[in-house]
Amino acid sequence: MADYLSLDFGTKKIGYATGSVGMAFPRGVFQNEGIDESVLRVSALVEEFGIKTIIVGLPLNIDEDMPENRQNVLLQEFVEAIKSKIPDVKIIYFDERLSTFEAGQLLRDARSKGFSDAISKDALAAYVILQRFFDKRSP
Repeated sequence: MADYLSLDFGTKKIGYATGSVGMAFPRGVFQNEGIDESVLRVSALVEEFGIKTIIVGLPLNIDEDMPENRQNVLLQEFVEAIKSKIPDVKIIYFDERLSTFEAGQLLRDARSKGFSDAISKDALAAYVILQRFFDKRSP
């Protein structure tokens, strides 16, 4: 069981992590096969882990604006579809700037210490987003 699900949305893949306040865990990645299929996957994860809140990575520019591009339009449509399908789950956008870069660094560090490639960079990016969310909320 986990209270939170974090999503790192991409047009090809969606990374996800789960956690409870203070501790995040990278879980996996699934192919983005369109909004309907992806929302079904998220719904199954909510059910499987007992999720109460979804944290969605929000790609902001350095000046904290969200660029208007195809990926962000799709992200907003994806989130609206989740809200419609799973209305009882709270959804929070959270700044994901540099999360993929940090995930890549974590992956390189793990490989240099002999760990396998068992977890993907997308799952690690979702982990980074969720852990930052927890860290920001800590007193």
